[in-house]
Amino acid sequence: MVTSTLNTQTTKVWVYQAPRKLETGELQTVKSKLTDFVDSWSSHGAVVNGCFEINHDQFIVVMADEASAGVSGCSIDGSVRVIKELESDLGLSLLDKSVVAFQIGSEIVTMDFREIPKAVSSGEITAETLFFDNSINTLEQFQQHWKVPAKDSWVARYFN
Repeated sequence: MVTSTLNTQTTKVWVYQAPRKLETGELQTVKSKLTDFVDSWSSHGAVVNGCFEINHDQFIVVMADEASAGVSGCSIDGSVRVIKELESDLGLSLLDKSVVAFQIGSEIVTMDFREIPKAVSSGEITAETLFFDNSINTLEQFQQHWKVPAKDSWVARYFN
């Protein structure tokens, strides 16, 4: 589904990050499992207008437009359950929030957030290095603030 058909104000977004680019077979597994999930996603009996994207072959972005059906409790648990199944199927962590990602040149570099000060000191990460802020939670935030220069995110505190 194209995100342009979703309401930027009412669409909730969850970003799950793999520690590396997914391989072709892994991408097919993710697409198959998430297609099945979003095609049957419901909340309290109402159909959820949901979709997903895979960005940079490394980020799984799950979306639900709450204008059609609010997502909460069990419906969110269902999406997390699918992500946990993917973790098991792929042997990868997708729920580890301590790992952050930067785009350095054309490469996506992941690191434990505790490594950021050292990466800044060494010059590996600069204020202009693109940072993926996976804490965003609406489509509007995703479109405008997901990938931003590090200086425009919480990482800015390491440049003082």
